[in-house]
Amino acid sequence: MTPDVTRQTLSRLRRSALEGHLAECRRIHNQLVMSEHQVAASESLQAQIDDSCERWPALNAAVSPVSQAESYRRFLRMIEFRLRDTSRRIPRPTALTQPTRIARHSGTTCTPCVTAS
Repeated sequence: MTPDVTRQTLSRLRRSALEGHLAECRRIHNQLVMSEHQVAASESLQAQIDDSCERWPALNAAVSPVSQAESYRRFLRMIEFRLRDTSRRIPRPTALTQPTRIARHSGTTCTPCVTAS
């Protein structure tokens, strides 16, 4: 097994895990019908959503279509947003065929070495 095969395998596994989590978020979001008119959401949940919207302004577009009274669905949208953001940062398998920097291990130290093709 080569380092490239390992990187490609791990990339595919990460992507598969994220896609599974995204599918589960969508499934739960579609089944969740509770609003704060029926079940009160904790203040800390709403605070976390608000803090996250401040931290990631693009998150507002993801949660704004969901009613303010549906905190749990808004929270799921926040999770979905974060998962999608993470998914965009995982290199595609084709990106892994580009030259990558490798490290040479000698004893207990790790020193940079040449760029591998």
